[in-house]
Amino acid sequence: MSKVIKGVIAVAVIGAVGVLGTNWYLGKQLKEAIAQQQQELAIQGMALSYNDASVNALTHSWTVSGISFKGPQGDLFKVAEVSSNNFDMDQVQPHSLAEFSGLELSPELLQEAPAELKDALGKVKLHGRLESHYDASKGTFESSTLLDDKSLGEVEMQFSTAGATPFIEFANQYSQKLKNNPPKGANAERELLGQLMPKLQQMAINNVSLRVKDGGLVDLFYRLRAADTGLDKTRLQQQLGQQVAMNPLLTDAQRQTLQDFFQGGHELTIKASPSEQLSVGEMMTPAFQQRFSTPQQLLHFLGLTFNGNGFEA
Repeated sequence: MSKVIKGVIAVAVIGAVGVLGTNWYLGKQLKEAIAQQQQELAIQGMALSYNDASVNALTHSWTVSGISFKGPQGDLFKVAEVSSNNFDMDQVQPHSLAEFSGLELSPELLQEAPAELKDALGKVKLHGRLESHYDASKGTFESSTLLDDKSLGEVEMQFSTAGATPFIEFANQYSQKLKNNPPKGANAERELLGQLMPKLQQMAINNVSLRVKDGGLVDLFYRLRAADTGLDKTRLQQQLGQQVAMNPLLTDAQRQTLQDFFQGGHELTIKASPSEQLSVGEMMTPAFQQRFSTPQQLLHFLGLTFNGNGFEA
C-alpha cells in the first residue's frame, strides 16, 4: 500500500473520529438541555419523555424522536420526531429550519371531546415546519410556518419585516443571559416584555400572508361550532354567508371568494402589503390612525388582497 493511500486512509479515519466525537459532545449537550426542560415541566405537573436524541455536526442538525407528553390526568399527546438544522441556540442563524412530524392527540385527552369529533381528531397526525431567513446586511427577517394534516388540510403563515437588527441582537444577547444566569418568575417575564417591545416596535412589516387549504378543516370547524351552538352545518353556512354578504369593507369579488371557501374544499390566501414602510411603533401612534377617515382607506393602505383557487380579488 502506497504512502499516499495510507495517508488518505489516516486522514479519513481521523476525520471520522473527529465527527463522531463532536456529534457525541453536541448530543450530550442536547440531552442536558432536554433534561433541564423535563425538570421545568415536572414543576408544572407534566412529564416529557423521548426515545432518542442525536446531533450531526456535518449537517448542523439535531433530531429528537419518540416524544411523549403527560399531564396529571395521563397522556396528552405524542410526537414522532422533532428536528432542526441549527444546533447553535446562542445565535440567530442566517437560515434555520425546524420540523416536527406525527403529532397525535392521546385517547385520554380526546375523552373530553364531543363523541362525534373523537373519530376525526383521533385520525390527526400533524406535521409542522418553521423556516426563517435573516439578512444582517439588510436587516430583514422572513419567516414561514406551515401546519398540515392529510385529513384536515394546510395552514401556512408567512411574513417579511425590515428593521429587524435591534430585535435579533437583543435575542442573541438574551440567549446568552439565559445560558449563563436563567431569570425566573413573573418579574423576569415582565422585564423581558418591557425590553422586547421597543425592539419589536422598530420593525416594519413588508408583507404578511395567511394561506388555508381545506381538506376537512372547514367541516371540522362546522362540527365544533355545531357542538357549541346546536346549529347544523347548513344553518351555520347561511349565517357566515350573510355576515360576508353584509360586510361593507369587502368588494363583491372578495365576498364571493370567502363564500366559496366556506363551502369547503377550497384554498384561500389573505395577504397584506402596506403601501408605505412604516415601523410598528409608527403605526401605533394617534397620528397614523388620524390619516384614515374611513376603514376602506386603511384597507387600501394595507394592500389587503384575497386569493381563492387562483383568483385574486
